[in-house]
Amino acid sequence: MIEESAEVVRVDKMTLWVSVNRKSACASCSASQGCGQKKILDWLPTKQVEVEVGNPRQLIVSPGQQVTLGLHEGALVRASLLLYMLPLAGLIIFALFANILQFSELFQIIIAILGLITGFVVTRVIVVRELAFGDFEPQLLRVH
Repeated sequence: MIEESAEVVRVDKMTLWVSVNRKSACASCSASQGCGQKKILDWLPTKQVEVEVGNPRQLIVSPGQQVTLGLHEGALVRASLLLYMLPLAGLIIFALFANILQFSELFQIIIAILGLITGFVVTRVIVVRELAFGDFEPQLLRVH
């Protein structure tokens, strides 16, 4: 399970809202000293993201407290595959199909773009369904 610390902003009966710093991978990169992207990111302000988290165990939490959130690794890998691979697969499959049917190059490009868009739409449908089941939601693990 991937864990992250957050600060409680608001509390409701069964849910709470926490504030999390959105971080870049540059902080842990070994080439961060000479990287131009790291220097650009240093100029940008850190982004605070508010996330709604369920509190099914009804732990006693008050605003300002630090909590630990968890997300299953499988959910993160599945979300990454859906977000990056499915639209790319749609683009490649539609482009190959247009090539097999020997369409002109312009139509192959248009059909490939339609495949990319179809991949994004299918990704959206799957993600909405997964969100309804709560597969991508962080869990409240501990209160500090």
